[in-house]
Amino acid sequence: MGLLVSPGEAKTNYTVDVVGIIRQKRLLVLSAPTTDDGGLVAVIKGQLLTCRWFSATTAFHFRAVINRILFEPAPLVHIELPPVIERRTMRGEPRALASLRALMKGAQETEGVLVDISVGGARVAVSEDITLTKGQEVELHARPRLLQREYGLMLKCQVTGPAGNADPKHPRIRFYGLNFENVSDMDRLVLHSYVQQGLAAESDVLSQVLLASSKEVEGD
Repeated sequence: MGLLVSPGEAKTNYTVDVVGIIRQKRLLVLSAPTTDDGGLVAVIKGQLLTCRWFSATTAFHFRAVINRILFEPAPLVHIELPPVIERRTMRGEPRALASLRALMKGAQETEGVLVDISVGGARVAVSEDITLTKGQEVELHARPRLLQREYGLMLKCQVTGPAGNADPKHPRIRFYGLNFENVSDMDRLVLHSYVQQGLAAESDVLSQVLLASSKEVEGD
């Protein structure tokens, strides 16, 4: 789980990993903050860290005291959670990352990829030569995979406008927001299940690391 931290009054943010939680003592175990070139950022016991973390629906903000610093077997920092943590609800429904091919039917047929999705809407990536307008009505067709089978979705949508800046790694792609309208109970259940499956996969960091360099083998 990635946590943004800023030492003391510094304006620079560093992303660290939450590698452990000690519930009884309200401690988080973090990987030590490092610079872009891999150097350790100087922090000391008793120093305050400003911390920010974003869940599927909520943004958390708090200042925590460094309780302990370890260098073996890897640089780690223990921080003590404060009695009160600020939170702000960013969206009413969880949103998960996705990579789901979709077809949008309107004045013309447009192919795209849903890159994140919730029960109420999604963000779609399309080619730079495709222009969608705010308020445009489209019919979205997609086939999310759940429990080893595909489920067909046909959703009425309204384009909410451009969604975020272009990705520097993919400069020829545009992103747009979609709002789902009049979703049936069955489609809502499929969307909910797909979102929860995505959130579970995002949080299963160990599987992601192992799968990246794994191969399928025959059972004994």
